[in-house]
Amino acid sequence: MLEEIRVLLAGRAAEQLVLDDISTGASNDIERASKIARSMVTSYGMSALGPIALEGGQGEVFLGRDFTQSKPFSEKLTAEIDSEIMKIIDSCYRETLALLEEHMEKLHEIAAILLEKEKVDGDEFEAIFKTIPAPEKERPEETEEVKPDEPSLDA
Repeated sequence: MLEEIRVLLAGRAAEQLVLDDISTGASNDIERASKIARSMVTSYGMSALGPIALEGGQGEVFLGRDFTQSKPFSEKLTAEIDSEIMKIIDSCYRETLALLEEHMEKLHEIAAILLEKEKVDGDEFEAIFKTIPAPEKERPEETEEVKPDEPSLDA
């Protein structure tokens, strides 16, 4: 879910980094990212609030329904929910900005190809991405290896 949020925020992050401006183009992506974060907090118990479902599948919203139904929790808890959602979105956005900054050359290369072709499918993207040199710190000899006698996180 966090990866999906990062992907959804990448367009806005790229605009901020490259254009130093924000457009309305990413509004649907931001809305979708926010819904995922809200579900993580209120339905799946994936936040500091713990494993509690605060909202569930309530079906379709009918005219007036939101105005007449009260929330089953306090204003304080509502504020905590909002805070947890903001933490998730903010963290994912900062991570996305850092990743794009780290790979700015690749971002510009892909953007140039998209200006030419308008659309690139997944296979084309992967092929293009592989032809662009990786940043210095991604070289295999610089990555940390797990020694056989060290315990694994999978155990």
